[in-house]
Amino acid sequence: MKKNLFLISLIFFAKICFAQNTIEGTSKPADFIIIDEKVNIKSFVKFYVEDVVNIWQKKGEFEKLADYKLRVTEANRNKLIFENTNEAINILKAEHLKLINKANFKLNNYDTENQSYLVGANNFGDFAIPVPSASAPNFKKNWSNFIIEKPDLILVDDHFIINYLELVLPSTKERFIYDSKNKTSYESIDFKFQFSDVNVSLPNQNNSNSNINTNKTMIIGKSDVDENIPVNETKNTNLFAIIFGNEDYSNSQNGQNAEINVEYARNDAKTFKDYTIKTLGADEKNVFFVTDAGAAKMQQTIDNALKIVSKNGSQSELIFYFAGHGFPDEVTKVPYIIPVDVNATDLTLAIKLSDLYKKLGESGAAKVSVFLDACFSGGGRESGLVSARSIKVTPKSETLKGNVVVFAATSQQQSALPYKEKQHGMFSYYLMKKLQESKGNLTYKELDEYLNKNVPIESLRVNKKDQDPQVNISNDVKDTWENWKLK
Repeated sequence: MKKNLFLISLIFFAKICFAQNTIEGTSKPADFIIIDEKVNIKSFVKFYVEDVVNIWQKKGEFEKLADYKLRVTEANRNKLIFENTNEAINILKAEHLKLINKANFKLNNYDTENQSYLVGANNFGDFAIPVPSASAPNFKKNWSNFIIEKPDLILVDDHFIINYLELVLPSTKERFIYDSKNKTSYESIDFKFQFSDVNVSLPNQNNSNSNINTNKTMIIGKSDVDENIPVNETKNTNLFAIIFGNEDYSNSQNGQNAEINVEYARNDAKTFKDYTIKTLGADEKNVFFVTDAGAAKMQQTIDNALKIVSKNGSQSELIFYFAGHGFPDEVTKVPYIIPVDVNATDLTLAIKLSDLYKKLGESGAAKVSVFLDACFSGGGRESGLVSARSIKVTPKSETLKGNVVVFAATSQQQSALPYKEKQHGMFSYYLMKKLQESKGNLTYKELDEYLNKNVPIESLRVNKKDQDPQVNISNDVKDTWENWKLK
C-alpha cells in the first residue's frame, strides 16, 4: 500500500495577558515533521502542547512576581492545555481529511436483514452505511461512480476514523449518509465491528474498539444502557454522588503501556452519572464527576463533596461510584483505590479503602451506597496494574461502620472484567441495566439478586472467567439495608 505523507510546519504562539500589561512569547518554528496516517497522535499533541506551555509558564522579564503567581495557576494551565490540545487535534484532523480517497474504499457484501453495506475505509476504519433494499443493487452497480461529500473524522484510540460522510451519485443526485451518531447494524458470517461513543479530547480520550468476531453483529453507536435512560421528573435535592472513572493509567506513569489501562472505565462513569441525574433525580451540581483522576484530584473531590454532604445534614443520601484499578498491599493485604498517577510499587498516595469507608460513614448521610467496579487482588479488566506480577493477593476484608452498603464487582481473588460487546465493565453494565429496566424503582435486595444472577453467568459466557459480585454491609444497617431504595 502506498504510504501517504504530509508535511506540517508548526509555529507556536503563547499569549499571556494580565492586569495592564501583555506579554507575548513566540517560539521559533519547529522543524518540518513528516507524518503518515499511523502517526502517534498522543505524542504529536504532547509535543505541540508542551511547546506552548513551556513558553507560557516562564516569567516575563518585566512581569511582577505577584502578577506571575496570579497568571500561572493550575486552572489557567489546564485551560491552556485543553485549548491547544484541541488545536493540535484539529490540525491533524484537517491533514487526515485530505487523505480520504474514495478509490481506497472497499464495498463489502450487502446485509439484507439490516439493509446496510459494510464499507472498508482503509486506515480510517470500517463503517456500515444504511442502504434501502430497493436501492442496494444500483448502489453496488454504481459504486465506482459515487463521490464523497462532507467527510468528517473522529479520534478513537490514537487514530482517526470516519465519523460522517455522504456518498453521492452525480448522475441521479442520490445521497446515502453515514453518521456514527446513528446506530447501524451489519451482520456477516465472518466478522463484527463495534465502535463506541467517542470523546476526542486528549489526553482524556474515550477508548473505542474495533472487534472482529465470527457470526456477530456490527453495532455502530452506543450500548443499549447508554440510550433510553429513564427520566425522573421528581428531583432529589438531598442526593449527592461522587463518581470516578479512572481508565488511562499509562499516560500518567512513565514506562507503562496501554495494557494497564482499565477498558471502558470512563464510559462506565459517564453513563452512571447520567443515570444518577436523570433516573435517580440528583441535581447536577450535587454530582462530583471526574475521569482519569490523579491522587490530589481524587482526595480534593472526595473531601469537598463530603463537607457539602455534612453541611446538608442527616437527610442527605450519598452514592460513591468508582471504576478503575484497585490494589492490595502485598504485605498487609490492605486494599487501595488507585489514582491514575499512582504506581502499584508505591501506594503512599493511593486511597486506602478503610479510610474511604470511614470518611463516608462519618459524613452524616442517612444512606451511603458504594459501587466499586474494581478488583483488589492485583488483577484487572485486561491486565493488572502490575502486569508482570504472576500471583494475586487475597485482599483483607474491611469492616464497615455507619450507614454504609458496598456493592463490589468481584469476590476474593477474582478480576473485574469488561463486557466488550456493551463497551462497559461487566458489573457496571448490569448495574445500569437494572436501573434502566426498573427506572430506579428497586430495593437493594432486588439489585443484589439481579447482579448475582446475571454477572456470574455472563462473565463465564463472554470472558470464560468467574466474576461474582458481593455486598458488604455495615452492622448498623444489617437489618434494614435490603429494603433501601435508590430513589
